[in-house]
Formats: sequence, C-alpha cells, structure tokens
Amino acid sequence: MREYMTEQRKVLLAFLKENTDIQFTVEEICEGVNQSGTHDISLSAVYRNIAKLAEGGHVRRFMRDGSRTAVYQYVHCHDCEKHLHMKCVKCSKILHMDDEATSEMLVAALKKSNFKIDERKTMLYGVCESCSEDI
Repeated sequence: MREYMTEQRKVLLAFLKENTDIQFTVEEICEGVNQSGTHDISLSAVYRNIAKLAEGGHVRRFMRDGSRTAVYQYVHCHDCEKHLHMKCVKCSKILHMDDEATSEMLVAALKKSNFKIDERKTMLYGVCESCSEDI
C-alpha cells in the first residue's frame, strides 16, 4: 500500500531536506518550521507525522548522545542504512562514509574479529574537516 504524503509531512520533510547534516528533536523541528513563517504546525502534529516519516524510511531516528532524547535526520540517499556515518563531536554534523570505504572497513572488521557490524546502528565519532581547521 502506498503511503499518503500529507501537507504537514511535506512541510516537515522539506525542513529536514534543507538541513540534511543535522539531527533535530521534535521540539527543534517544530520551532524551525514555525520560525520559517510559511507554516504553523503544532507539536503534536510534528510528533504524529515524524513517526510516520520514520516508518516510511524518509527520516532516521537516533538517540542523542548521553541522553534518552530522540533526534531525527533526513535520509537523503536510499542506501543510507548500507554505509557508516561519522559524527563531528564539535558541531554535531553527520557525514556519510563513502560506500567503498564502508565496505572495506566492514570486511576488515569481520576478517579480524569474525564480528559482523550492523551499519544501521553504527556511528563513528571524530572531528569534521571544517572543525579541524579551527584547531
């Protein structure tokens, strides 16, 4: 069955597409959409619609580091679950590791330790290029 894309979901998706490297809480999404001035959406509508977008694979749900707070990020490639992600510990930007580099790393890990990594739940932490220039 095809998923119906409501106007509110389109608005949320558009906001997240504009900020592909950032993870947002539901409250931050609501505030960001409402600050744009083009739409007014309630917090309950964001909760309801973000869950549907996550179920449909349009956004990914993560847990914010060191807390029990859920954050959401737009999935801008259909194979997002098949490569590793890197998170900058300074600016919180999320970067997608190249598919070839991901494959090499996963094969090496399996070969060395016989341990299969779940790339959908794997995040590498470090400092992005922009933040490393500030050091």
